This record gives sequence, C-alpha cells and structure tokens, in this order.
Amino acid sequence: MSTAARPQRVGALRPSALIHTFGVGATVELPRLSVLVMGLDEWRREGATVIEEPRLLRAIRQEPGLHGVERLLAPPIPDNDGPAALTGLDASRSIGVPVGVFPRWLVCPVCRRLAPIEGGQFELKINPFRPE
Repeated sequence: MSTAARPQRVGALRPSALIHTFGVGATVELPRLSVLVMGLDEWRREGATVIEEPRLLRAIRQEPGLHGVERLLAPPIPDNDGPAALTGLDASRSIGVPVGVFPRWLVCPVCRRLAPIEGGQFELKINPFRPE
C-alpha cells in the first residue's frame, strides 16, 4: 500500500507545531502509527493562504540561497467540508500536510510477523470514534 496512491487522514497537528517541533523530516508519533512529515515539494500549494509578513520575508531573502523566495505560504489545511470532500474527487484536499509511514516495515503484535507495509499484510483501520 503506497501512501501516495491512497492518501488517508492519519492524525492532526496544530499549524504552529509544523513550524517548530514537527516540521519537515520530523517523526510524529500517533496513537497507532508513526509518520515522517514529507518535504515542502510534496505539500499542496493551490489554495494555500499567503502569509503577509514583509519583515520576515525580507529576513528570509537575506539568507544565502534564499534570495528568490517570492512569498510565504501557510501549511495546507484539510478541506473536510468543501466540495472536494463531499464528492471524493480530490482526496488530497482532505488530507492536509502529506506524511510517509515510518518505519516501512511493521511487526504484527499478535503473531510477531515482520513484513513491509506495501506487502498488504497490514491495513490502517480508521476508528470514527477515536479521531486522533
């Protein structure tokens, strides 16, 4: 099962946590799964909120290699109530920040079998009564 092929909502973080503790490359421990926050090149940009902070943008542009930064964008926020969520046409709009499962190999807690996550032996079971 590839996370890129079937995006699913696996947890929630505050936008401020994405800037500090759980930024790009961070490991996030969720109740039933551990994930890595994907790089900015994987984040959805269309419809993102532009952050209007001229002093911050000026300071970023002064850093070596960042002269070409045009604007600052807020992290993608899930669109759970919008038309994409209702029609199911674009599942990525209901996801938010993309993550990858870590580690790629898992152990069954019952039989202690070790298998890759893509092997199909493991399935993420969403419990609607535990929305973590």
